Amino acid sequence: MTKAARIARLEFDVLASLPAANDLISLPAIRRRLRVGPDLLDFGTFSDMTAAMNAALVAATAEGWRRVFVPRGVWVQNSAPNVLDRGMLYEGEDRSSTVVSVNHAGSGFYFTGQNGGGGGVRNLFIQVPGSISPFAAVRAEGHANGYAPDGLEIDNLWITYQSTGRWSYGLFLDGAPRGAPIVFGTLSVAPGSNVLTASGASYGNNQFANGRVQVRFTSGAAVGQTRLITANTSNTITMASSLSPNAAAGDAFVVETVLYGLRDCHISKVITFGTTTDALMIRNVRGSSFSTILCNGVGGTSKISLIGNSSGASERNDGIDFLGAVFGQLLINNTNAFNGFCTPQGGINHGGGITNSSLLIATAYKSAGPSSPPIAGLDLP
Repeated sequence: MTKAARIARLEFDVLASLPAANDLISLPAIRRRLRVGPDLLDFGTFSDMTAAMNAALVAATAEGWRRVFVPRGVWVQNSAPNVLDRGMLYEGEDRSSTVVSVNHAGSGFYFTGQNGGGGGVRNLFIQVPGSISPFAAVRAEGHANGYAPDGLEIDNLWITYQSTGRWSYGLFLDGAPRGAPIVFGTLSVAPGSNVLTASGASYGNNQFANGRVQVRFTSGAAVGQTRLITANTSNTITMASSLSPNAAAGDAFVVETVLYGLRDCHISKVITFGTTTDALMIRNVRGSSFSTILCNGVGGTSKISLIGNSSGASERNDGIDFLGAVFGQLLINNTNAFNGFCTPQGGINHGGGITNSSLLIATAYKSAGPSSPPIAGLDLP
């Protein structure tokens, strides 16, 4: 929303709901009426975006907002901001005038989804201003405890550099940890109920009791059985129901997440310059779309990597749609299933090469444009 539109909406709603003449009109009270998110300038200054972001996130979380407006200007991060553990959207005024300078080795925006998915970043110019090389402009990762920033939206970003520093990654999207089993241990006592006692384990109380983690037996009479975890201590697990047939002492089991990968993310209108590893890293991402992506190789690599770990169906890219991308190299490695590679508006240009291992591409289009018929496999110029 433009500044003029925000002011007009603010004026209309304030005039329509003015308090009595003797009452004070406070900015928080106005915002509660309008249900708009906080503005970073209310929490800090351009010279310390990190402190402003952290304070704004606390305020937004306390009052139930899901959006933080970033006014036009040059915002400086001299240290990594707190991870975004819930679905917060950081929205700039426009990509040409809302600048974020990342002057640290971390990531400009780091989403984990621990307390809720969604959110994202929009309308920002994100740059490396000096000699420090940050990890990523935007980073999103799942976790072995079952959460991930599903539903992330990234829109209208320009990611670049100004001096000798370079990004390791432009966008880093990694759902792999969410699907990685945690070896909890072996049964030291045969469970006569739904409580397992393990050896060789040490985890926090109720670390897995979030409805997203289950136990799966890998040996013994109960092999293949799974049960949701309702409680745990450092060496015990309470399952939602008992096993049938039951397990025995010495049987092995793992703790794993019910969902795999990072899901339902939507990335559009992103330009990257100056990345040394990958302009766009996509690892174990499911059901997500990427449209109008330009990865320019000036000052670094312009590679897009689609990585599915090789340890099974729980670790793969699946249901990925590309609608128009320009890049230097496409790396597809250890991907068990990668479906729906579509470029109906102008195709895909590449100049490097393709590394392929265990690849399935359901549909692709030639680069001539929408008039070209779909072809089996990958046909690039």
